[in-house]
Amino acid sequence: MPQYWLISVPANGNKDSSFQSLRSSVSEMAEANALELPEFKIGTLDTLVVLSDELIKYDQAFEATVVKMVDNLKALLRGDLAQLEEALTVNEKPVDHFLKSFQWNSMKYRADKPLKEIAELINQEGSSIDSSMKAKMSQYNGVKSTLTNIERKQTGNLAVRGLADIVQREHCVLNSEYLQTLFVAVPKNLYKEWDAKYETLSEMVVPRSSVKIAEDGDYGLFSVNVFQRVANEFSLKCREEKFIVREFEYNEEQLEEDKKEYEETEASEREQWKALLQWCKTSFGEVFSSWIHIKVLRVYVESVLRYGLPLDYTTAMIKPKSKGESKIRDLLLKKYASLGGSLGQDDKNDQLDEYQGLVDREYTPFVLFNIPWTVFDKEK
Repeated sequence: MPQYWLISVPANGNKDSSFQSLRSSVSEMAEANALELPEFKIGTLDTLVVLSDELIKYDQAFEATVVKMVDNLKALLRGDLAQLEEALTVNEKPVDHFLKSFQWNSMKYRADKPLKEIAELINQEGSSIDSSMKAKMSQYNGVKSTLTNIERKQTGNLAVRGLADIVQREHCVLNSEYLQTLFVAVPKNLYKEWDAKYETLSEMVVPRSSVKIAEDGDYGLFSVNVFQRVANEFSLKCREEKFIVREFEYNEEQLEEDKKEYEETEASEREQWKALLQWCKTSFGEVFSSWIHIKVLRVYVESVLRYGLPLDYTTAMIKPKSKGESKIRDLLLKKYASLGGSLGQDDKNDQLDEYQGLVDREYTPFVLFNIPWTVFDKEK
């Protein structure tokens, strides 16, 4: 899916003829669609110059928001490109369809308003969506992080994972004034050392109280009963022997609370994910549409500044075929070289190339703005 171009060239009194000439020139390497714009209230030259600078900032801000929205959707859909492509729609149509058939939304952005007011209105909408997106993603990521931390306790080996779903009531000495049950993760290659040493790691260890209650690929989890007064000393001695005493106290009420917290957090994450995904889908269409309206305003303003009055130019949306951008650009530079004045004459192409290199490598004698919509280029 190659990027798109918005282009305007002088019509010389006949917009249709000018467009047909443009389309014919690029037909083998690109698809061109005419773009009809309202007759805006132009205002003064000074106003247009200032607005031109503002529109550059608006354009950049919108592009950043669109990119972030796509990234968020990709993350929410866990990189599923098929679902992502279905989600990236404008007015329930694919982006490609929206760009090819773009029409100015006169209901939202009335052409009888000053250009500056229209641009500010569009920009405010984009800023509002961007702010909402940041707030909603922050809230969702907070819940997701909490859920991840809870789930992390249920994964990993026995040296690090939570023990709530492993240790049962019968594994513990409960309600004893003197005794305490400790749980120790012992590396599998140290089982013999554990059996031989655990009773003598400190005083007051209950003989033959060690019981293996779980095992994974790396560790075995053993319960052992000691007197409460030596629990700290026993733990220190275990550490010296590379036995890992796990901090765990069997508490049925706490276990129920932990289970309830997990279920509530999981449900909250699921509901927020669903709502956020739908919001992002809808908001993408809105912000993308607003972005293209800003692009179109840039074309309009730049055309007035470049070609002057009365308004006499043709605007088109061009979709270059894959890897054909540079060829089309060269073709259009030659076709409209005369718009560059003396630097654009056919017999002074070298001078034009030199001028472009010194002033701006992206300069064209006609109005041209890029719409960098290349979301799926690398994947396809």
